[in-house]
Amino acid sequence: MPKWAMDTELAEKLVELGSLKSALEIYERLEQWTDAAVCYAQTGLTRDYEKVLEHQYDCLCANPIDFENWYFYGCVGLEIKNYNLAAEAFTRCVTNDETSTYAWSNLAAALIELDKMQEAFNALKRAVDAGDKSKRSWRIWENYLIVAVTIGNWDEVLYASRVLLNIRDNEGSLDIPIMEKLVDLLVSQQYEESNQSFFQKSCIEFVCKMVPQVVNHNARVWRIIARVDFWRGKPWLALEDYEKAYRAVTSSPDLITDEGIWNEAVESCHELVSAYENFGELPGKYGAGDVICKDWKFKAKSTVRSLISKGKATWEYSDGFERLQELKKEVMSNK
Repeated sequence: MPKWAMDTELAEKLVELGSLKSALEIYERLEQWTDAAVCYAQTGLTRDYEKVLEHQYDCLCANPIDFENWYFYGCVGLEIKNYNLAAEAFTRCVTNDETSTYAWSNLAAALIELDKMQEAFNALKRAVDAGDKSKRSWRIWENYLIVAVTIGNWDEVLYASRVLLNIRDNEGSLDIPIMEKLVDLLVSQQYEESNQSFFQKSCIEFVCKMVPQVVNHNARVWRIIARVDFWRGKPWLALEDYEKAYRAVTSSPDLITDEGIWNEAVESCHELVSAYENFGELPGKYGAGDVICKDWKFKAKSTVRSLISKGKATWEYSDGFERLQELKKEVMSNK
């Protein structure tokens, strides 16, 4: 093995062991400027970005079409918040290699900081279409979602929301305020079973099928789903959604220790009682003379009694408990 190759291998081992200063001396002697720049960027001893840029500039002069040189130059630009430099560097990267997901993503990051949102979105669109889709980072999709919201492209917001839910498959993958905005747009139009737009079909599937598989212990989410189920003419499902919202709150282990959770439970109880009153006597699912919930009065009373029983020991003198007592009087007057 040639001495320079042995020295390079030694430097790599030193980097693995954390001996960045020793590795840096070897890289500078060998004039391996990209590796030297990486060492400068990683070592907390110097953080001398001027030195990093100087080395990286040498790299670019020596090889102006090398992808890795431009990529690292762009990374340094982001690090020192020189977003014009970063944007130029990553533009060079994607010119050399249009399949680099991370170069497109980093270009978008620089453009966002330069407040060029449409250009940033275009770059993110290339990022999610480039390279191996199975290795696509959820963070890229999250940026895609945020920028799509910023420019008001709600079809793409919905698309990104669905992808994120599939990729991450947990409650943290759902941005609830964005979901609420999507539902606002959805229910602003009249529901027609036989004449739905692509957005409507996709949004209904997202809200009513995909979300419940991942997020099933969040009362706020179940209330949003109830809006959609009622809008599409399925009040029996909307009633079930309100029941699930109520159970999500009252099953919290913090119900008897956190007054915020207790007040949310009281609010959920009010909503569920209203849902029983509003939906209970509507025609049932099968339209055969049945109603959605013929014993809705009994269920409403039982719901209130149960929550009073759960909260009495801790919350008897709270405002929430007083509201609950008022609700009890109302439901008991329903004969």
